[in-house]
This record gives sequence, structure tokens and C-alpha cells, in this order.
Amino acid sequence: MIRNILSIYLFSSVIFLSIMFVYSYSRGKSAFAKAFGFLALTLDIYLLGYLLEVNAETIDSMMFWNQIQYFGIPFFPGFWLMVSLLYTGRIKYLWSKTSIVVFIIPVITFFMRLTNDFHHLFYSRVVMNVMGDFTFLVLGKGPWYYVQMLYSLSVLILCTTFYYQKLIKTTRQERKQFELLFIASIIPYAALVLIIIDPGKLGIDYTAIVLPPCILLINYALSRYNFLGLKQLARERVFEESQEGLILMDRHYIIRDFNASSMLYFSLFGVKLKNEDLGLVLEDHEEMLHSIYSRKPSVHTITSDDEEYYIEFSTKDIGKKDELAGILLTIEDVTLSEKLELQLRELAQTDELTGLNNRRYFMEETSKILGRALRYEEKLSMLMMDIDHFKSINDTYGHSCGDLVLSTLAKIIKTTYRSTDIVGRFGGEEFVVAMINTTAEEAYDRAESLRSAVEDLRIKCQDNELRVTISIGIAELKKDRCEKLDELLNFADSAMYQAKERGRNQTVIYFDQ
Repeated sequence: MIRNILSIYLFSSVIFLSIMFVYSYSRGKSAFAKAFGFLALTLDIYLLGYLLEVNAETIDSMMFWNQIQYFGIPFFPGFWLMVSLLYTGRIKYLWSKTSIVVFIIPVITFFMRLTNDFHHLFYSRVVMNVMGDFTFLVLGKGPWYYVQMLYSLSVLILCTTFYYQKLIKTTRQERKQFELLFIASIIPYAALVLIIIDPGKLGIDYTAIVLPPCILLINYALSRYNFLGLKQLARERVFEESQEGLILMDRHYIIRDFNASSMLYFSLFGVKLKNEDLGLVLEDHEEMLHSIYSRKPSVHTITSDDEEYYIEFSTKDIGKKDELAGILLTIEDVTLSEKLELQLRELAQTDELTGLNNRRYFMEETSKILGRALRYEEKLSMLMMDIDHFKSINDTYGHSCGDLVLSTLAKIIKTTYRSTDIVGRFGGEEFVVAMINTTAEEAYDRAESLRSAVEDLRIKCQDNELRVTISIGIAELKKDRCEKLDELLNFADSAMYQAKERGRNQTVIYFDQ
């Protein structure tokens, strides 16, 4: 009678757990669903072996099926712990190498049971007992049996603690789930007590009786509230599988969690992510750290494999009402958009033919330095230059040769003037240069070097060798005569026309008439 009742119970449990494994492993996409599936599988193997052991007739066949059980039961606590870690948000512990330790004792237990006949450290003795129609094994517990039991008890205590901590901190919507999970984590303690006491000396494995209701209760807690994989699936899809780097910090900037993408981004900057103070993690990147502290989005450049990348850091406060609970740091590769913006900005600022600043951008930038020069009484000289007889070049040789002359002259101007000087194409064949902290006399020397270089230049175009000259006018900023950019440009333009009137191919400084 006892055997029949126990067999029906075990058979039903095996069917139920088989369904749970197939459903969780094949349908579940999250790590949590996979872990729960393996949890069901280890218990399923254990119960199947115990079912066949209970119905075996000889001690050899009983011991064989007992051995089969150890393909599952030693590993059950490890997967029980994995489920607990995943569901309570402690997934980062599974990434560390210490997670391997969880399965060291189960593996040893498996081999200790497999080789028990040689050392009897797991089962000290094996006796077959008969009670009515029920034949069962009475197994003496060896030293390693108690090691496995202590391991299982330790895992149970950890899981119970995790669920309890989550229960007392959780929101009202999740409280019911964690109440059920907490209860499910307590039930196995009863099995351990019954195994130690062995009431009636029946030799029944009470673990096989107690664990199926635990799995049923966990399944109910998750599926009833639509949490089977939903919470972890959402977390993995949004957090773990995000292409953006996501780092979760508490209000004191202690890193509490991060995804794989954030590790990749930080590695580009030579930084290894750890669960510690952000200030220590980024101690060698003060600019980056300051932008995060100030909550200002910032873009940082990094070169890797001769490629330049633009990485944007942005922060978002997490909390309720006026209470700050944490900070979410988002890291994103904005290389494409930044490069496109730079290209558009360059197109808006640059003359297409010569590559110099266009007239609009030249005026904007020169207005800034002129205002600064007036404010701090700095020197500033303006040069206006024009290609002599340029119209005849276009008329005689064609516009393609004229364009070649313009682009060639632009290259010479670029190499002649400093990076701090502002150079631009003013229109047609006219070019302008604003020289910061430079007197008219100093600008004259540089202009003469340019004019001589152009005079000696030979430009080959369509089997023709072209020679060109330029006329240059210079005007120096004087507070008593001009304080506006247009006035300074007009003075430089007047000086340039004086150079043309004097025979071209020369430089003239503007003086008051």
C-alpha cells in the first residue's frame, strides 16, 4: 500500500517536472527560465531514479537506480541558488569565477557515490528492509553524506535569506510573489529534519516527497503573476542585451550593476568596471568623471585600431518624488552622428573649391577675435589679397585652369600663415587673413613672403604653364579710427586697390589719408 501511494506520487511528480523542464528550457528566452528548467530537470532525474528504486526487487537493481538519482540530486541545490540569484537581481555574482565553487561539492558527491563500494565514505552500509509489501533500502550515512547535506543546508539558508531580504524591501505589487517564494524556500528544511530523524525507520527519502511541492509553489508564484521569465526577460532585453552601456549606481556613486556593453565601452578607455566607487574606477579620467558628477551629457573621443570613436556619456536620476535612489549612466557610440555633424559643420563653414573658411564663417570668427582685441587692447591686422588679371586667366585658359589657380593659391596661403590666424576666401579671386597679435609691419613681412612665393610659382594646366601675381592690402586695428569689422575690411580693401594702382604684385599698408 505504501509503495503504491509513493509510486503514484513520484510518477505524477516526474510527469509534472518533465513538462516544466521542456516548457522552461524550450520556450523561455531568459537566463532565469533556463536555470529554472535545469532545476526541474535535476529533480526530475532524481525522482525518476527514486521511483524505479522503490519498485525494484533486488538490492543490486535498487543500488543501480540509487546511483542514477545522483545524476540529478547533488546539483539541485546549485540550480536552486542560481534561480534565487537571478530572481532577486544578484545576477552579477554568476559572472564571477566564484560561481564555479557552487558546483564543486556536487561534482565530488557524484563521484563519491559512484565509487562508494571502494571507500564507503558516502554510504557506510547498505541494508534492504521489508515492511509489508514495501521493500526499501536502509542506507548508513558516511562522512561525505553529511558534507553534501551541510552544503545543501548552506544553500537553502542563502536562498531563504535572499528571498527574505527581497520580501521586506519589495513593492506592494511584488510582495505576493516573494511571500510564496520565501515559503517555498522554507519547506525543504522539513525534509532535512525528517531525513535526520527518520521517523518510523521507514528509510523513505523525504526529500523526494517535499521538493515537488516546492517547485509547484515556485511555478505558481511565477506563472500566476506572469513572472515566469518576464522579469528577467525584460531585464536581459533592456539591460543585458542593450547595445548601449548601462551602469546602475546608488546615490553615493557606488556601482551596483552594469551590463556587458558598458564593460566593452570602458575597456576602450583602458578602464575595468568593478562594483566600487565610480571615483576610483575613473580616477585617471577626471574630465569624464566631472561630466558624470555634473549630470551634463558629454562626448569623449578615443582612438582604437587607428579608428577614432566618439562615446557619449549621459546620466539620469532614479528616485521617487524628491528622494534620489540611484543614478543610471548610459554610454553610447555616437561616432556616426558626430562625424556626420562635423561634416555638415565643415560644409557650412568651408569654401568647397579651396578648402578655406567661407566668407560667412570668416566673418563670424573674425568678429569674435576683433571684440577680444578691442577689449584687451591686443594687436590685430587684416590682409586683403587679390589675384592680378584673374579674369584674363579664365577667358584665355578656361574656368578649370582658373579653379586650379585658386586652389593652388589657397594651399600656399594655408602653409604661410599660422594656425591661430583666420584665413578665408572672401569671394571670387579675393582672399582674406586676420592675424592675431600682429602689427601691420609684422603682417607686411609675412605678406611679402607669400607674394614672392606666388610670383615664383609655375602652374601647369592643359599643357600651359601659368604665372600669377597677387596684390595685398594690410590694415591694422586702431581704436581711434575703427572699431568694427566692416571698417577694418574696407581699410584693407583700400590698401589692396592702392597696390593695384601702383602696378600690382606688391603689398601696401593702409595709412590714414
